[in-house]
Amino acid sequence: MLGSLLSGPTLALTAPADLDWQDVLFADNGHSAVVSPFFFVTPEGRLNAEAERAASLAILDSARGRDFACAFPYRYEWLRATHRDRPVPAFDLGGCAELTAFRQGFRPGRIRIAYATEQVDTPASAFGHVFLIVGDDETPLPLWESVQFLAETTGSDGFLGYAIRGLNGGFLGRYQRSAFFQIVFQYNRREQRDLYIADIPATPEQLEWLLLRLFEMRKVLLPYYFTSQNCSSRLADLLVAAGLYPKGRPKRFPADVFGHYQPAWGAGLERLPSLHTRIRELHGRQTASEQEEFSEYLGGRRAASALQHPQVAELAVLRGDYLFRRLRQAPGDYQETRQIRYTPSPLAPPASPPVDEAFRRVSVGVARSAHENLLELGFRAGFKDFWDAGRVGDGRSSLVLGDVRLQTEASSGATRVGQATLFSAMNLQPLSAFNQRLSWKASSGYGSALWEGRRHAQGEIGLGGALEHRQLIAGFFMDAGIAAGAGGYFGVSGLAAWRPDDSTLMGLEYRRHALDGERRAGWALRLAKAIQHHELKLELSDASGARGGRLSYGRAFR
Repeated sequence: MLGSLLSGPTLALTAPADLDWQDVLFADNGHSAVVSPFFFVTPEGRLNAEAERAASLAILDSARGRDFACAFPYRYEWLRATHRDRPVPAFDLGGCAELTAFRQGFRPGRIRIAYATEQVDTPASAFGHVFLIVGDDETPLPLWESVQFLAETTGSDGFLGYAIRGLNGGFLGRYQRSAFFQIVFQYNRREQRDLYIADIPATPEQLEWLLLRLFEMRKVLLPYYFTSQNCSSRLADLLVAAGLYPKGRPKRFPADVFGHYQPAWGAGLERLPSLHTRIRELHGRQTASEQEEFSEYLGGRRAASALQHPQVAELAVLRGDYLFRRLRQAPGDYQETRQIRYTPSPLAPPASPPVDEAFRRVSVGVARSAHENLLELGFRAGFKDFWDAGRVGDGRSSLVLGDVRLQTEASSGATRVGQATLFSAMNLQPLSAFNQRLSWKASSGYGSALWEGRRHAQGEIGLGGALEHRQLIAGFFMDAGIAAGAGGYFGVSGLAAWRPDDSTLMGLEYRRHALDGERRAGWALRLAKAIQHHELKLELSDASGARGGRLSYGRAFR
């Protein structure tokens, strides 16, 4: 049906609502974000959207009109659908050989959207990832075509280098097409991320608009920004161009885009759990006798062939597969565990998929310490925070961008910035006895986390490890940092968190540092309860002998 949708010169598509010429050119105030010169038909087209429109219409009225329609079918159809007062010549796009082959290669019948959860040891992926899958019901899902927007990196930047360049638009990105089974291998098997897949309700006409847009954008380069023009926003741009996503809806985070289709999930939401998830979920529901047997196996006191509990045998096999696939390690009994036959335990998708998490938060509260009484107003532009109750996903890493907290002194009325976090990331990666790598953390910002009543610009890094047992997670770090006007510091820190359920958190953090030869220690106890996107948090702390407390209410949203 789609293959013949544009088979003749008399058929015209209806332009998606609310789109204008600037949307067609990825432009703002007349300046296009596209850096590829072949995307424009006039040398000034990138900096002058109206000049590009006039040149495009002139070419369509010339002998080169059909060539333009075949090279830029999306903007051709958009001009034809919107310029009713100035008729645009009708051309048979079915005769465009390259476009026809491109459309047929997608076998378009349905469109689905997929969400990859965070990568377990890379907070650069703490917000997840989204991409599209296009195919038909006669083709097995692994052979469907996937489309995603990715930054072109060298692979040598590392996380911090990637974050710095990504925040400043130091990368270019492009839409990339590949078979879905390749994506499953990369995200689900190699990076150990869960995949959630949902349908996008679409008409044949909307699918045609999408494919025409993809054809135009298949070689185009665009700036990549970590927090704005990224995998989710550029994917949303594709969907907006097809009338499948509201133009004004938030799109900076994967949850923004994937969560928009939540009403259509119903029973159709699919999950492909990673080995990491299967191990963690199975390990978390072991009985006492299974725990004992599994501990004996890990300690070398029981062979894999002597395991009695089916779920322990399953864990032994999954552990071997995880070490081999993810960490490139082959345990000594790898071949023995490969001989174990078991029936996989059923793991249903969680009641609340990861995209229910909100990434912005406004909070209000009161604070009292030995020095002052404060009223607080805070805002976080983007976060996935280990300390926030109500989180979903494995929550083993934290990423915070743009955390600002204003404080007003209750007695004097003076207002100041109490804390401003520019960037903060932490990776706990606890896998019990599953050979976890080092945990680490890094942060930069302004505040008084270490010294009550004294505020400094601060930067900190740390290396450590983590332990996990059911709902309890503990991390330990060796820290080093610098504070403007106060010199450098080093020391140790530790944290422990207990989650009796998905909406409740109780945590304790302890820090001991040496600053200019003077030792300073502090601790903070956090209690938080979340109901949907509402959270009530209580924090009791003692920093260098200055005791205090903080009570706050937060409202999270996408």
